[in-house]
Amino acid sequence: MRETFKNYLLLAITIAFLASLYLMYQARQTTASSAFVRINEVFEQYEGVIGLNEKMNEKRNEIETLAIPLYRKLDSIISYSSQIGTKAMTNEQRSVADSLYTLINTVDNKNKEMLDSMQGTMMAPIVQEINDYIAGYGQENDLRYVFGNLSNGNIMYGDVKMDITEEIIQGLNKQYSTKLANE
Repeated sequence: MRETFKNYLLLAITIAFLASLYLMYQARQTTASSAFVRINEVFEQYEGVIGLNEKMNEKRNEIETLAIPLYRKLDSIISYSSQIGTKAMTNEQRSVADSLYTLINTVDNKNKEMLDSMQGTMMAPIVQEINDYIAGYGQENDLRYVFGNLSNGNIMYGDVKMDITEEIIQGLNKQYSTKLANE
C-alpha cells in the first residue's frame, strides 16, 4: 500500500511538473512581443509629411513674394530718409514710414501665425494616419506593444530585431502612393 501511494504521488508530481511546463510553453506562445518605431524617422521619410512640407513651403514662398514690393517700398523710404536726413523729413513722411514698417511687420507676423496654424491643422490627419497604420501593423503582426522612440531617451536600447521603423515607413509610403493614384 505504501508502494502504491508512492507511485501515485510520483505520478501526481510528474503530471504537475509536465502541466507546469506545458502552461509555461503556452504562455510564451500566446504572449505577443513588442517592437519600437523611431517616430522622427517616420515623419522625416513618410511621403505624406514630405508632401505637406512641400505645400507649406510653396505657401510661404507665395506670401514672401507678395511682401517683396512692401519691403522694396520701405527700403526706398529708408534710403530717401538717410539721404536727406531724418530731420529733413516731414512729420507726415516719418509717419508714413513708421506706418509702413508697422504694417509690414504685422502682416508678416500674421502670415507666419496663419501658416503655422494651417500646418498644424493639416498635420493632424497625417499624425492620425500614422498612428492608425502602426496600430494596424501591430495587430496584424501579433504585437502586444509598439513603442514610439522619439530619440530623446524614452527607449534607451532596443534590439534591432524589434525595430520596425523601415517596415512602417515602407508600408505608409505604399499606402500613400495608392491613395494618390486613386485621387
